[in-house]
Formats: sequence, C-alpha cells, structure tokens
Amino acid sequence: MTPRRLQILNYIGFVWDAMDSRCRWDDDGWMRMFEELTKYKEKHSNCLVPRKYEGNPKLGNGVSNQRKHLKYKKKGKSTQMTAECICKLEEIGFDMNAVILRCIVQSSMIIIVKPDSFPGCLQ
Repeated sequence: MTPRRLQILNYIGFVWDAMDSRCRWDDDGWMRMFEELTKYKEKHSNCLVPRKYEGNPKLGNGVSNQRKHLKYKKKGKSTQMTAECICKLEEIGFDMNAVILRCIVQSSMIIIVKPDSFPGCLQ
C-alpha cells in the first residue's frame, strides 16, 4: 500500500484493527446500534430483535453479536465486551439469555426460549 493511501485511510478514520473497537460502549458504531435497539424496544416493548430482522438487518446482526459476546464473557472466554456495555444493555432490559427462534406454522411467529428451560438443548 502506498504511503498516500495509508494517509487517506487514516484521515477518514479507517479502523485498522476492528477487533480493537468491537463492543465498546463508547464506540460510535456500538452507540448507534444501542440507540436503534432502544427505538426497537420503544416500538415492540422488548429487546428481542430477530437475527434476520427485516426492518433493520444491521440491528438484528448487532444484537446477535451482543448475545454471542455476552455468552463468551459468561464462559470466561476472551471478548471485547466491557462492563459498561453490559450495564447499558441491562438498563434497557436486554435479555442476555434469550434465544430467538423463528417458527412458521401459518404465519411467522417469534418464540422466546430460555436455554436453561430445556437442559441439553440450545446450549
């Protein structure tokens, strides 16, 4: 890569190590996701965003990532999830343990299942 390209990328705020900034509560991207999650909660009265949420696919993916990192944290695995991030999620009633499944019977339904409700299942 040329020095000029490097300079341009640095100038526009290119993140060279994406793992470095993931899940930090004060990170602009995380805060945007958090604000979208707050709007979702106002509209739906919960934070159970489907992973493939058609209304905002990035939010669905972001919420899924939060649950994944919280699960890593709970198991003592390495993650960038901070205590501040966890506190902000807890403040708005984010269910750390919810697993969202889509079932199609006659129409789309969302069923909330807590993994500890079914030992050996969904863990």
